Amino acid sequence: MPLERIRVDGLRILSDVDCRLDPKRNYFFGPNGAGKTSLLEAFFLIGRGRSFRTRQTRRLVRRGEDALSVYVEHRLGDRLRRIGLQFDAAGMAYRIDRQPVAAVTEIARCVAVDVIGPGVHRLIEGAPSERRRFVAWGVLHAEQDHLGSSKR
Repeated sequence: MPLERIRVDGLRILSDVDCRLDPKRNYFFGPNGAGKTSLLEAFFLIGRGRSFRTRQTRRLVRRGEDALSVYVEHRLGDRLRRIGLQFDAAGMAYRIDRQPVAAVTEIARCVAVDVIGPGVHRLIEGAPSERRRFVAWGVLHAEQDHLGSSKR
């Protein structure tokens, strides 16, 4: 299910960003401070409902702004799905095809996101719980009945 588009507004230094994406690979490059990591953070935020850099979502909101939003389009067969989130003073709100959803888990079923960062060695060196969490995340996207699968 490749992403075809991402729109980001009010996330860190990003304002009114609209990128069409290639289904196979995309490269983001630019000078330091241009927003490359913030764009990657937007992908993570839409797939996980949180940042990989901070636990405080309000810190992601661009200075001088009241809210941030991230919106992606992805193709599921012949169908184009629109997935979005907005964070403001009321908290986080998620939508799939313009319909509100209660939790980020509904979005996570649609958009598989993970980060390979400096702590990736913990999968090998760390506790079994690190590996179980990593495998459970993969199962969520590979099998529709995730809860049943994890219990088995």
